[in-house]
Amino acid sequence: MRTQGVVRLLVLGTVIMVAALLAGARGLGDAARPAVAQGDGFHPSLAVSVSNPAADSPTDDRIEIHLPAGDRYYSSAMAFGPAARQVTPSAEFNLGVRHDAVDIVHNVGLMNGPCNTPVAVHYDMLNATTDKSRTVTYEDGFDDSNGDGNPDFIDMYPDFNDRILGPAQPYLRQVGIVDVAGTKLLLQFLSYEAGATVRGRTFDPALGEPFASLVNNTGDPLAVAVPAPGPVTDTCSPEDFTTVGFGTAPDGTVMIKTPKEPGTYTWNILYVARRDADGDGIENTLDPCPLDPDPTWDPRAAEAKGPGDADGDGLPSSCDPDDNKAVDDQDGDGYLNRGDNCPLVANGVDQAGTAAGNQKDTDSDGIGDACDPNPDDADSEGEATEVLVSQDVTISEAVPPVAPQPVAAGFADANGARLYYEVYGEGEPLLLIPSTIMNHLPWADDVPVHAREFKVIVFDPRGTGQSSFPKGVEPSMALEADDAAALLDALGVDTAHVYGISTGGAVAQEMALRHPEKIRSLILGATTPGGPHSIPAEDWALAAFVAALNQGVTAPNFLEAMFSPGYLAEHRSEAIKAFELPPDYPQTPPEVIAAQALAALGHDTYDRLPSITAPTLVLNGADDPLVPAENARILAERIPGAELILLEGARTEYRVEKRAEVEAAVLDFLRRHPGQVPAPAALPAAGSGGLVAEHASGVATWWYALAAGGALLLMAGLAGVRIARSRR
Repeated sequence: MRTQGVVRLLVLGTVIMVAALLAGARGLGDAARPAVAQGDGFHPSLAVSVSNPAADSPTDDRIEIHLPAGDRYYSSAMAFGPAARQVTPSAEFNLGVRHDAVDIVHNVGLMNGPCNTPVAVHYDMLNATTDKSRTVTYEDGFDDSNGDGNPDFIDMYPDFNDRILGPAQPYLRQVGIVDVAGTKLLLQFLSYEAGATVRGRTFDPALGEPFASLVNNTGDPLAVAVPAPGPVTDTCSPEDFTTVGFGTAPDGTVMIKTPKEPGTYTWNILYVARRDADGDGIENTLDPCPLDPDPTWDPRAAEAKGPGDADGDGLPSSCDPDDNKAVDDQDGDGYLNRGDNCPLVANGVDQAGTAAGNQKDTDSDGIGDACDPNPDDADSEGEATEVLVSQDVTISEAVPPVAPQPVAAGFADANGARLYYEVYGEGEPLLLIPSTIMNHLPWADDVPVHAREFKVIVFDPRGTGQSSFPKGVEPSMALEADDAAALLDALGVDTAHVYGISTGGAVAQEMALRHPEKIRSLILGATTPGGPHSIPAEDWALAAFVAALNQGVTAPNFLEAMFSPGYLAEHRSEAIKAFELPPDYPQTPPEVIAAQALAALGHDTYDRLPSITAPTLVLNGADDPLVPAENARILAERIPGAELILLEGARTEYRVEKRAEVEAAVLDFLRRHPGQVPAPAALPAAGSGGLVAEHASGVATWWYALAAGGALLLMAGLAGVRIARSRR
């Protein structure tokens, strides 16, 4: 129980410090270099970048703030984003959608010890209502009164917000809740129009749009906060704060776009440093002797005992009555020396009814009234240094997308086959597995998106593209799962996220079952469990597909099987283009297609699916007549903890029809399931390989030949036909 209490207080202390930062704000453009403010013992830095710097474009943005070790901590901060940035108001997209991911690491001191213990905390910030007509109290906000899965803090407006921040109307609000050993903690980010008055201060519109943050109901005049002694005695620099705002929601809604016009835009953060009464570079809240300079004492030293504190009791020699006799609570008021804002005069719980009060600090300068010479005048106990940190960011003209170039490409000997591969980007590895009769080109539109954050690996399965097809070896989904695992080994990749489509999804299932130690997370698209439990294609769609193998895209009902009527009505030419053959890449030989047909017919993981332990996402078109959505439901039900997304109205080519929604859902899933990044391995230098340029934009060409559709035919149709016939 004591350990749980320490954990609660550690995280609570971290949350309170985070609340001073304005994190819900959005930055724009690529940072040429961080902008650094020069203050007396206070040097925060700011760096802002975006995943897409083109004007008027959806973008993920990243804000990084660093406070160096030894700097004074801050008492407050207000961030300002360029007014020209385009942020969707909370009222225009679904409540509960994740908008930001926030990570903070800073130092704390425990039990009178040095302030050198790092504490990390992560928040997922979810979209919340800005409608003030329905309010909720702090006590009730953690409940889910309507049963929609969202806490009431998301569905209703906290009644204490206006008492703390003022009546200004935010256009965006985000809520993050963490649960630590049974204690729930609330964090809010609120975004306002430029020139708004927040916390009683009207900010110059030229600074941009202000963003405020709140932790719990701290600062509510109606709330009664009772200080209590605890193991966390200090908070201090260094601190690293990172927030990533997501440009697109999992349902495809654009949440953040760059300004409409190219140019240079400025991001600002206005900091107020904590006061330092004696000018020794140690802020009052960190200095047990705030009125007596401590030139030799280091509050972050490796050991408590040392220069400036000979007895190691947390009370520096400058004000310690006897620095050779350790007394952890010098005034005996229940607060340890380093956690007491007046360690020489009792002002603890027992003094609550006296003038000293329980840690009473009328002017909020970090010095308790009991030992503050001027308890009503904070300015007499050190200057509250105000520093504006700015970052100029550049937005460029929108340009047509360019096919990325691989950072590595070549051949790897894998499980008896020689496989051609390409690697793009940096980060956690993401292995993309195409249908087993296709080469890597079906992923042409996916690679640029994912390579911004991940090390994307694509390859030609055995017998396709440039990969070999060893004679005398009958392929199977299990064999090709071993191929994929061996490819990762050859590239020096210990573990990877794995995303498989169609029969590539069957390979991914086998990989998760046969090589679970290599799977960080699993994504299955338009695939089935195989065997008698899979749901066959609809007769008309299967007939259209068979006809297309001989007649091409003009076969009756072929495009209707692949695309929804609504999509075809507006994008028929793009749908036809999706099946164009790239002229300069080897096509799959007929004998390989035949062999892979038999391999697909043998696929059956139904009974083994509950053994999959990797976090799993299953994707499918909700109206798919070739791979009916019921297959996806079976997979999601059989795989423990699997998430299911059915793309409304979409059919087999759901990745074309719902591209933005699918990309956002996949990225969201991958970000929520990070893994330990293996040490980078040396890879061959990139050669002349690379995704075919004309296939890197526009409609995805993942059915690059009509014959390649045979894989889907096998998964959704032929297997179903065989099973249906066996039942007659």
